[in-house]
Formats: sequence, structure tokens, C-alpha cells
Amino acid sequence: MTPTEYPASLMITRSHADARLLKAKLIASEIIQNAVDDNPNVLLLGTDEQKLGIQVVRDVLEWCKVSATHSPRVVIIHHAESLTTEAQNALLRILEEPPDRTTLILTSPSKYNLLPTIGSRLMELMAVTQIPQENIINLQQILDLTWGERLDFLEKNKKALTESSAQTTGLLESWMTQCERELFSNPDNSLYLEVAKKLESAFINSLGKGERQLVLELLCLRWPNPTYA
Repeated sequence: MTPTEYPASLMITRSHADARLLKAKLIASEIIQNAVDDNPNVLLLGTDEQKLGIQVVRDVLEWCKVSATHSPRVVIIHHAESLTTEAQNALLRILEEPPDRTTLILTSPSKYNLLPTIGSRLMELMAVTQIPQENIINLQQILDLTWGERLDFLEKNKKALTESSAQTTGLLESWMTQCERELFSNPDNSLYLEVAKKLESAFINSLGKGERQLVLELLCLRWPNPTYA
């Protein structure tokens, strides 16, 4: 996208927190056509993972008034999943009437971490974790295995699955992409619908980097098995 093609409100999802923030900063840099760090036209909030109350939204409104310029501006709310319900409701008013020349970027593991009224007003972009092609494991390969074979699979692929949090997150993302492709061509595939729900749940509920490795192993064992369906 060119700077003028970005909508007023965006949400960066998937991957891990650092990757989401990096993508948000890259987009902000494209919009303002300048570096983001220490730039007066960029407001970055939520970097400490603390609960974000209504004061965050007040800070955004105040900043937009004080920094009124003719240049494009960007507000990044990192860890938007930490926004309280009160803060999200206040943020909704900003989304309904965006300040002039201002782009709002939220980051969160999933849009479902926020109120539906928030998620529906944002364009979703996904951060992607780069992993070696040889480490990408085909989803159907796992679904075709029996429970015992899946245990053997986990043991044999332990290194690839637990080498790093980024590696694990990348595998989860690649499996979600495979699900989306299958459901695009066959939306009634109940097996892939169930798997997609569990993958989405992993992104919603597993916020810590270290937790992703355990989630991946649990998913492999909890997924439905067509052999016994």
C-alpha cells in the first residue's frame, strides 16, 4: 500500500508481540514518510504490557489536539488486548470520528481479543513470522495420523517444534493459512473448521512466547482425527 491507501484504523494480528509491533512501526514509517522512533508525529502507547485504562484514550485525544499539524500522524496502541472495556468503549468514539490526518494502529494476537464493535471497524493485517521452508509441516499430514502416530510425530519433530517461540508461532501461522485456503475452496469442511477454531483460540489465549510451544503440542493431540470421526 502507498501512504494514502491506508485506512484511518488498522489492527495488526497474529505472530508474536515483537513482530506485531515491528509491522506497526513499518506501516507508520510509510505513512509519515520518515523514521518512527522519537518522531513527534507518532504516539506509541502500551509497550509495557500493563492493563490499559481509559487514560490511554484520553492521552490519544489530548495528543491529537496538541500536535495538530498539516503532516500525517500515527497512533500505535501496542498490546491493545490489554485495554479495559471502558477504554475500548471510549476508543470506539475515536474510531467513529477519526481525528484529521491521523491513523490509528492497534496490535493484538487476534481481533477477537477486543470488543466486536472495535474489531469490525478496523482493517486487519497479519504479521508474519518467517521460518525456514524445510521446517514448515503440512497440516494434512498431521490430521491423517492416529493419536499414537501424532505422539511419535511430536517426538521426532521436537527440535523443529520447540527450537524457538518464533519457530512455533510460524508453524501455527502456516497451519492457519493452510486452513484458510482449504476453507476458501471448501467452506463446509467440518474438520478444517474445527481445526481453524482451535488455532484461532491459540492466538487469542496464548499471549506469552513460551506458551506457544505447549499450545502447539496440545493442538496436535486435541485436533479431531478423521479415522475415528
